[in-house]
Amino acid sequence: MIDIAQFKTQIKKKQIDKSYIFCGYDEQLMKENINTLKKNCIENDFRDFNINEFDGNSLDNLEAIINACETLPFMTSKRMVVIYRCSFLDENNKSAQGNTIYKEFKKYLGKVPEHCIIVAYFVFNSKRDKIGRKITALGKTSIVVQADRLKNSQLIKKVESLFKSRDIQIGKTELVLFCEKISGKELETIENEIEKLISYTFGRDIKKEDINLMFQRSSENDIFDLTNSISQKKPVEALDVLNTLYLKGEKGNIILSMIERQLRLLLLISNGLDEGKGKDEIAKDLSINPYRCSIIINQCLKFNKGQLLRAVELCLTAEKNLKSTSRNGKNELEFLIVDMMS
Repeated sequence: MIDIAQFKTQIKKKQIDKSYIFCGYDEQLMKENINTLKKNCIENDFRDFNINEFDGNSLDNLEAIINACETLPFMTSKRMVVIYRCSFLDENNKSAQGNTIYKEFKKYLGKVPEHCIIVAYFVFNSKRDKIGRKITALGKTSIVVQADRLKNSQLIKKVESLFKSRDIQIGKTELVLFCEKISGKELETIENEIEKLISYTFGRDIKKEDINLMFQRSSENDIFDLTNSISQKKPVEALDVLNTLYLKGEKGNIILSMIERQLRLLLLISNGLDEGKGKDEIAKDLSINPYRCSIIINQCLKFNKGQLLRAVELCLTAEKNLKSTSRNGKNELEFLIVDMMS
């Protein structure tokens, strides 16, 4: 059994096995490393022809998987078969079908042809789960990779690379502080926190005060999620965040002002696009980070100009209602969110 760091070291050294079993509760981390394996084993031009993927939750038998493994690769030396979310590896799966598939899978792992790499992963049901006897037994014929959350130097190195991929420089002191704040979180959550910090600092140098303030003011983080859900037209997510904000005691007028701010930014970017400006020029005009600008451009493209103008009008009406009537503020914002995405 190896961890993610050991797995990456083996891949760099081109020490690649015929079968891998990933397990853990950070699914994003498992997918990321499986993609790394794909890139290192099969040339980009031929991946569509030489990678087969299966849903491990909907298998009736292993016939299709075995056929895929036995098929010779096309124009490359390797073929890869990936099985996602293998419920038959769950210790709590006591069904006859699940046990049959597991036994067949375990037996076949010892017969995987040289031209094939088979990869399977199982997501733990909770953070308290541990590797059970089923997965442990597969370690006799496969490489079992435990996908734990990144820690210490591994976490720092990964977070630094995530900032760099977004063209954002962060000082060593600030990097370590940020990692202390997000230590123990899943990779997807870490990426979300990085996006929030980048948006919060608007492309300028990140300071320790920014990091401390961002993590202290959890309601502002929630507001970021709320405006992001609105821009992506996800009403259920937006209403869930709104409920969380009210439970934390956030005031309706603050929430509304943040929504208005996001809409103004979308309108400014929409105007820039109409004028034929590119991402870099718009980012410079609005003094925002180019990476963040590209994200907001994608959000902007989900609305037409009429929808944005209508959303602004709805916000102005909601603001007037909140100030001049005794109507329930939360209900007013719920109606506003639904109306803006209708």
